[in-house]
Amino acid sequence: MTGRNLDYGHTKSDAAEGKMAKTTLLTMGRDLYNLYMLLNDQDDLPQWCHYKLAKSSADLATVTDYLTSKITKLCIDKNIDAKTLRLHIKESFKHEDWHISRKLEKLY
Repeated sequence: MTGRNLDYGHTKSDAAEGKMAKTTLLTMGRDLYNLYMLLNDQDDLPQWCHYKLAKSSADLATVTDYLTSKITKLCIDKNIDAKTLRLHIKESFKHEDWHISRKLEKLY
């Protein structure tokens, strides 16, 4: 699949920001997993930890909402129906699983 322009404006850069974002998300996933496994339900955490986790969650939700809206609009503009989109997503996961598992192995 070729890259999409999800940025503002009409010109797509060749910076491969999607790849960088996916690498960052894998790193975040690793950190989330490690922290989840380290914590006990009854642990007492400093207030700043709660703030940072809540802020990170809100920021990620904002990025997810924005990019989901942009991709949805691109699909509507190109008359891609929901069934075709779901099939494409399903197929892309088949190809991504191997790459993601290899990247996770390198992170650990």
